[in-house]
Amino acid sequence: MYSTIQNTSYNISCHMRHEMFKRGLFMDNIIGLVLKNIREQRGLSLVDMAGDIISPSYLSKVEHGTNQITFHNLLALLNKNNISLVEFMYQYDKHVDTYEVTMSHSLKTAHDSQNIKQLQLYKHQLLEKWNSTSNNNFYNQYLIAKTLLADFHEDNLTTDDIDYIHNYLFKIEHWSYYEYYFFSNTLSQLPPNVVLTLAKDLILKSNIDVAEKTKGLISTILLNIAITGIYQLDFELVHLVLEPAKQYTFNSNNYQHRVILMYIEALNEIHAGFVDTGSKKALKSVEMMRFIGEEPIANAYEAYYKIFLEKIL
Repeated sequence: MYSTIQNTSYNISCHMRHEMFKRGLFMDNIIGLVLKNIREQRGLSLVDMAGDIISPSYLSKVEHGTNQITFHNLLALLNKNNISLVEFMYQYDKHVDTYEVTMSHSLKTAHDSQNIKQLQLYKHQLLEKWNSTSNNNFYNQYLIAKTLLADFHEDNLTTDDIDYIHNYLFKIEHWSYYEYYFFSNTLSQLPPNVVLTLAKDLILKSNIDVAEKTKGLISTILLNIAITGIYQLDFELVHLVLEPAKQYTFNSNNYQHRVILMYIEALNEIHAGFVDTGSKKALKSVEMMRFIGEEPIANAYEAYYKIFLEKIL
């Protein structure tokens, strides 16, 4: 599934490399846990895994979190055992949230609670951190803050901002949880052509065999893209993401996502000419959304359903 470390080290996302180099000599016990999981998955003994890089007993202590391992030795172990840094970070991200993901959650929480002052404070702090460190991870978070503020008409993304987001995501060979989160949090303010390009890229680079939280996030992104297509009457976009949206939605065990998918399918059926069956399904999805306590979403969907009929028929 993955190429060797030499072939991927320049293509993985910058936040992965930053996180690994930032930790330097001081590796936490999750590093050892991930090494142990990969070793056992591959049926390797401590002797096989360690080779002549470190002693088997030292590797055992790393796995149990009692010894540290240098970044140089970690890379050597991965390289010897044909484990890419991408694969290692993919396994690592299952166990711990990076700073970027944690900050993204904080920004989204402020957005969902409509706390504009908190969003503005985050944006100011992130811009200051980026100016003082030139760390692109802070700049990415700054753009997320701008995007979320734009939803309240308190800011807007410039053409340069949009180009940066597009280029940043498009050049990454293997998306991690952070890239999905970055796309999810900037999606609402991106132009349709950029959304279409990145949606195609996301589908190509995603793997259904990912951590549960990642499945849920990919499902959210695909459903949001489909909803965007429905609202813009862009059915090329809807058809692009509908099938993978079904796959991820039914693998994420999120009932609300399933109801949203039902609504999208209903409007797609109406657009395809199946007005009676599509209308019944649309109204049923609105009823189910109310049943699970999502009254604002239900009201919005019901109102747009009526508008949609006027546009289509």
